[in-house]
Amino acid sequence: MKGLLKKRVVAAFLMLVMLATVAVPVETQAAAKVSKSDFAYKVNGKTTNFITEAKDKYSYYLLLTAEGNKSYDIYWGIQKAGSDVAAKRGIRLGSSEAKIQKSYGKATKKSVTSKETFLKEVKYELPHIDTSEWKSYLDYTYKEKSGSYRLRFYLNDKNKVVSIAYFKNFQYLTNYPDQELKTGLKFIAPKGKKVKTQTIDGHTVYLVPSGSKYYMDKEYKTSWGKTSFSDFHTYLVGTKGQLIAQSDSDGAAFKKRTDVSDLWENCYMIRNYEEMLNLKKVGKYKYFCIKFIQTEDIIDGKHFAPQMIYFKIV
Repeated sequence: MKGLLKKRVVAAFLMLVMLATVAVPVETQAAAKVSKSDFAYKVNGKTTNFITEAKDKYSYYLLLTAEGNKSYDIYWGIQKAGSDVAAKRGIRLGSSEAKIQKSYGKATKKSVTSKETFLKEVKYELPHIDTSEWKSYLDYTYKEKSGSYRLRFYLNDKNKVVSIAYFKNFQYLTNYPDQELKTGLKFIAPKGKKVKTQTIDGHTVYLVPSGSKYYMDKEYKTSWGKTSFSDFHTYLVGTKGQLIAQSDSDGAAFKKRTDVSDLWENCYMIRNYEEMLNLKKVGKYKYFCIKFIQTEDIIDGKHFAPQMIYFKIV
């Protein structure tokens, strides 16, 4: 009798152990589908819906970065200061990839390459934006009668959000060629001094001594003969990534040594378009960026992206 009772106790104990080790399935709620409400963003406590903002625009995008709210469409560029930046579903700058995938659902992470359409758009149209931390991104899409929309989270090498972008009709963004112009621009330092380089935000920046000159020595064949690239825009970028000054299209010297100040003499201040840039009053800044533009539709049978050259006066 005692032996039978002992066997029953052992059997009951084994059954309890088995029940304790069986995994009990837990139901997890799938992320809700992306909707119009997910295109609301918050900057400095103010919430705006991107879709509503873009209703009268054919193609538009908004880029939220650490410097604040940088928005741009095909026709106009706008800056708004801000640091409190957030998307919907609790995602903000610094959020993890895991949190995004849990909140918005699974998405394929893609690597950022030099050929990525929006990276080139920012490079050529918003040269004051630092994209050096953009290593990969996650996309979420939504479509309605007014257009196709895309929400993108740019991640750094630690899989943390460093920028958030919203798009309307992404497919109509400019698809810049992969090959850039080569203007042959050269800086000539005064006697006894040298032009050096430094890497800033992933760009090679020329450190140009005060009093230097510059010239360009590259020509291309066009349908009507040879041409140099005389059209360019100049941007002055501040230490915090803000755009301080810029110029409209100017003419550059070709095969003629000209004082380097010629490259920014027509720049106007962003804070006041009627005020011209006085570099001596600016103080510290990050760099100048010059965008050289293709002046002919086809050159040597090709289309080229702008050439971007970065420099500082030292």
